Amino acid sequence: MVFQSVNDTALDALVAASGSRLQRYPGGTPSGFWWWPSNWETYRHEVPLPRPTTQAMWQSYLRRTGQQSVYVPNIVGSYTNASFEVQGLLRHQAAGSNVTFVELGNEIYDHTVAAILQRYPNVTVYANAMLEWVSALRSSALSAPKIALCGGVDAAWNTALLSSPVAKQASPTDDKPSEPRQTLARSVLPRC
Repeated sequence: MVFQSVNDTALDALVAASGSRLQRYPGGTPSGFWWWPSNWETYRHEVPLPRPTTQAMWQSYLRRTGQQSVYVPNIVGSYTNASFEVQGLLRHQAAGSNVTFVELGNEIYDHTVAAILQRYPNVTVYANAMLEWVSALRSSALSAPKIALCGGVDAAWNTALLSSPVAKQASPTDDKPSEPRQTLARSVLPRC
């Protein structure tokens, strides 16, 4: 979403009328290259003219369009870590955003992207790495966000992720269905 202008009244009207209530920040693919201090991506060159989207600009956009945000921290960049990314989320919270939803990764199963393959060569590596991220989110000053893991395109990825220790930790604490597997399934976004 941040590659479109968040100061476009025509876009605001379309989004508000769409029936959608959730917007990803900074988006799907951009999240793997996002640099919180500049509010822009780091090294992809598909968008030649950066239009940084500050925390205040994003919060204003959410208010105008009646949306909530799903925040997608950068878990791909070799220069980033959970502690650094949580600080970016805290800046959004300080700007007035309700950091309710956090999605840990976008298309992490897509091994056509060299940075993803290098950092997360398989679901086990991803699941083990996300233990640190979930711990950092849960122990931060964020307002108890619901955390989603990145589901995959095949059943093997999802089965392995749902049976991993991180799935139990990422599961929303206020969600108590009678069947534990239902809780885990709701904490994993399919094909995020």
